[in-house]
Amino acid sequence: MQTIYELKWGILFMEKVVMHEEEKRLRDLFESVQYDSDLFKVYVGGGKYIMGFMSPASNNNVDKSFFIYKTLYDTVIDLDRKIKKSFDLALRWEYSSDIDHFNMVSPPRPEEDEAIYYTENAVFRTSVLWDLLAQLYNVKYKNNQNPDKVYYHTLFHNDTQGKHPNPLAQKIYKYITEVEEENPIYEKGEFWKGNHEYVSEYRNKMTHRNSPNVTTMSNYDFELRMPMRYVLKRVIEDYVKASEFIKQMLNEIVSEYDE
Repeated sequence: MQTIYELKWGILFMEKVVMHEEEKRLRDLFESVQYDSDLFKVYVGGGKYIMGFMSPASNNNVDKSFFIYKTLYDTVIDLDRKIKKSFDLALRWEYSSDIDHFNMVSPPRPEEDEAIYYTENAVFRTSVLWDLLAQLYNVKYKNNQNPDKVYYHTLFHNDTQGKHPNPLAQKIYKYITEVEEENPIYEKGEFWKGNHEYVSEYRNKMTHRNSPNVTTMSNYDFELRMPMRYVLKRVIEDYVKASEFIKQMLNEIVSEYDE
């Protein structure tokens, strides 16, 4: 349920941030995430490269993990391109909207409606990015056990337990369970705390209950829709954190092949 506390922060965000500067900062932030498309390509001469490889399960002389990594990495790159497109269009529409006349209890204006559409798209795709991080982790540290049953929250929680917790899992789990502080004071451009929790709840409401972008006041739920620039700040920062962890994961994977 949308809280008055979150509403207060949304209004504060609108009033104190110079909008065009904040849009530029958010654009620079998501555009700073870049991937090397050649990272897992194996060239065989003449500009050609191996697309993939399949071998019998009994063949223990082939490093099957390499091409699993390649498949997941290619998916990350494809997903990243689509997330960036959604961010670009969401920001473009949101910062062209008349924020001075934003009304949370009225239906969104056309510009707001477009911003909502592309923001929702980015929210869903960013959640997939966290799933891909878990799949990469599962291949490296779990020998690709039961990939259809990998749930990132459970996976990283479990690997923080015991006498020898995984350091990367600890960092990831600490972030995804981080909560917003009471009455926080942020510097300009500082990441807000609790981004992942907020974005996850936002997505879950869209999937399982009612849209957080539809204002409702009933026994079923109380929801005041937020301006998309508030949601975009949170989801872009969450996307950047997911990407940072993927980069750390990739560095650990690539280091194996460099040894």
